[in-house]
Amino acid sequence: MTDYFPEELLIEILSRVPAKSLVRFLLVSKSWYSLIRSPSFITTQLKNVRLGEIPGSSSLLLLRRFNILGKIEQFIIYPDDNDESEAVGREVDDMDMDSATKSTDVEFPLKSIVGYHRLVGTCDGLVCLADDFFSRARAVYLWNPTVRNCLELPSPTIDPSFPHSWVLGFGVDILGDYKVVRIVYGREDLDPDLDYSLPPWVEIFSLNTGFWRRIENVSINSYVTDFKWSQAFLNGALHWISYCRLSNTDGVPVSSLILRFHMDDESFNEINLPHELTCMPPLDLAVSVYEGLLSVIAYHSAENRSNCSLWVMRRYGVSESWTRLFTVQLGEGIEKVVRFRKNSSVLAVRRDELVIFDPKTSEIQELGMCGAKRSFCINNFEETLILLGRQNVAVEEERWRWGE
Repeated sequence: MTDYFPEELLIEILSRVPAKSLVRFLLVSKSWYSLIRSPSFITTQLKNVRLGEIPGSSSLLLLRRFNILGKIEQFIIYPDDNDESEAVGREVDDMDMDSATKSTDVEFPLKSIVGYHRLVGTCDGLVCLADDFFSRARAVYLWNPTVRNCLELPSPTIDPSFPHSWVLGFGVDILGDYKVVRIVYGREDLDPDLDYSLPPWVEIFSLNTGFWRRIENVSINSYVTDFKWSQAFLNGALHWISYCRLSNTDGVPVSSLILRFHMDDESFNEINLPHELTCMPPLDLAVSVYEGLLSVIAYHSAENRSNCSLWVMRRYGVSESWTRLFTVQLGEGIEKVVRFRKNSSVLAVRRDELVIFDPKTSEIQELGMCGAKRSFCINNFEETLILLGRQNVAVEEERWRWGE
């Protein structure tokens, strides 16, 4: 009998183990430490997550809120089992679970200078955050809660001295390079009534290179609203709600649409919205992903946002395939829809509290979770090893010890 275990078989087994367990396995031996941290193994584990080969690692949700009383930004990971009321309310005793079968409170390593961060997006277990709410701060981070590592990006290169606004996007290209896209609109004239100039400047941060680089000859003929923008990463492309100024129209000053950025060839183009949404103010629209489809949440009756509808693009890239799935009559103080659920009920914010609202019965289920209204957001999440072994630039203290 021999103690020899073929490395190929070991990789086959370990690459199907949840990432949270693999982080603890780093302490087993030097050989396991080297294997699990190797780029090839991290890539193999990610592939298995995407293929659904690791139970519980790809069907997760990341919930973020800003606790007003404690003045802390809080994150919770829980299974996407369409029962948020149970998942969000669970008690978590420790962090030694092998897979995400319970909700998990994640210790957050950053402190915003303005309260809480903008959650730009999530992709392959990475969370992109920007410290730019209510201020001109531009710190951008990539954070992997599973491996407890956070990387602060270098300062952007585009920083005009005159008035400007910016938009961020986060995703990955076909070669596995994670990119942060930054669109900057400038206005050299100080008159606040003038539009920003077109086209804007664009720069891209590549995780593979560690640098920002500018994109020349940008073809963007629309504006993305500053402050309240949202993004959706789908089919290798980033999407933002944008708008074009119109003239000589019947009381409709803008035309709303979707600006799309292709991660592979780094080009921009536009996707038309259905007529019902084109004439709506861009601030009343939010782009997202619903059940693997590009979607738009639209708030109607701008004065009080009395109802909200969910539109999906049945055939990606085909504007004629836009379909309205749900229309939810909002009431009882509900101000913001955080997530549409499969049964047409919604996770929503009512007076700074997260609730589940059933539009069929008008019943509201309180979840016992309060926070700043704009801070509530839910993103799809996966447990991966991306960023494992990279130098933690944002958090210098050695407070993340594996296995705790």
